[in-house]
Amino acid sequence: MDQNDFQQYYSGRQLAGGPSMASTANHTPLRPGTPNTDRNPFGDDRVDTHISQRNGAVNPFASPSASRPASRPASSFGSSSALGRGHEERGQRYFHSRRVKKGEVEKPWMDKTDPKEKWVTILPILGIVVGLGISGFLVWDGLRSVVTHKYCMVMEDDFSGGFNTDFWTKEVQLGGFGNGEFQMTTAGDENVYVENGHLHIKPTLQDAALIDKDSIINLLKDGTCTSKSPSDCIAATNTTAGNSTIVPPTRSGRIVTKGKKSIKYGRVEVTAKLPKGDWLWPAIWMMPEEDKYGPWPASGEIDIMESRGNNHSYAQGGNNIMSSALHWGPDLANDAWWRTNVKRPALHTTYSADFNIFGLEWSQKYLFTFVNSRLLQVLYTNFDE
Repeated sequence: MDQNDFQQYYSGRQLAGGPSMASTANHTPLRPGTPNTDRNPFGDDRVDTHISQRNGAVNPFASPSASRPASRPASSFGSSSALGRGHEERGQRYFHSRRVKKGEVEKPWMDKTDPKEKWVTILPILGIVVGLGISGFLVWDGLRSVVTHKYCMVMEDDFSGGFNTDFWTKEVQLGGFGNGEFQMTTAGDENVYVENGHLHIKPTLQDAALIDKDSIINLLKDGTCTSKSPSDCIAATNTTAGNSTIVPPTRSGRIVTKGKKSIKYGRVEVTAKLPKGDWLWPAIWMMPEEDKYGPWPASGEIDIMESRGNNHSYAQGGNNIMSSALHWGPDLANDAWWRTNVKRPALHTTYSADFNIFGLEWSQKYLFTFVNSRLLQVLYTNFDE
C-alpha cells in the first residue's frame, strides 16, 4: 500500500462530530496479507492530521507532518492489534473519566454520630489525667516521707595538722585480722604518716632476717600489741621444720577511731585515693564498739569500701572495682555477707587514678553506701525487708 492508498483508506474512518469520509472517498480494497487497520491503532479518538486539517480542525495528539516518514510499513500499524483486546481497553481506560453524580459519594462525616462515641475519646483522656494525678501524688508523698536528717558534726579531719591522736589509734597486730592477711601492722611512722596534708598508709617488706632464720615476734612482751589475744600478737619463723611457720612477710598500717569517736546513724564520708600494686587490699570499715550480740560477725560490720591494688586483669576485679558489704549472722560459718554485697566499677578509670569520696548514709530505716554522690549508690539495704 503506497502513501496515497493509506491516506485514502485512513480517511474512511468516521470522525467524531462530522460526516463519514467513506461516503465521499473511494476505499481501496485490502491486499492479501495486509493487516486490518479499520481502527485507530492507539485505541483512542485521535484524528489524522491530514484529515483534520481538511475539516478545519487541529488534532492536538498528532505528530507534525514534517516528522512523519514518507513511507511507513504496513506492519507498524497493525502492531498494536497484536497486543490484544485487553491492551486496547487499558488504553481507553487510561483516558477515561466520568463525572461523579450528586449523591454517589459517601460522606460518613455528614451522618449523625452516636452520642456514645464521644466516650471513646473522653475515657482515654480521663485515664491519662487520673494517672498523672496519681503519679504526682506518689512522688509528693515519697518526697514528704523522706527523713531529713539534721546532722551534727562528730568528727572531721583533713590531716592538715598532722596525725591527730585524739581521733586515731594505730593498730599493732600480726594475727591476720581474721582474713589470713600476710601483714604486720606497726605503730611507727614508716607505714602510717602524714605528708603535705595527706595521710599515707604504705606497705613495706619485713626484715629479711626474721624470715630467713628462726625468729619470734612477741608484741605482748614489748607491750605494743593492741589486742589481748596471743594469736594476734605472737608469730614465729621455724626453718627447722620445713618453714612450717613464718612471721608476716610485709609490714603495713591500720588506723581506727575505736574508743575515741563513734556514731549510731548518720553520714560518713572519706576522701581517698586507693593504692596500686599486687597483694594490696585497701578497705574502709565500720566495726562495732562492743560485741553486744556476740563475737564477729554476730555484732555486725559495715564495709563502706573494699578494693584491690591489682590491675583490671585480676579475675575478681582489681583497682577498677570497689565493693560495699554488710557482715552479719549468728557465727563465722553463717556469715551472710554475700546477701548484702554489691560491686561498682569505676567509669573509664580506676579508683587508684584519683581521689574519690566513699560515703555511707545510715538511718533507722535504711543504710546505703555511695561513691562521690549520694545519687551514685552502691549498696542499699532497707531494714523493713
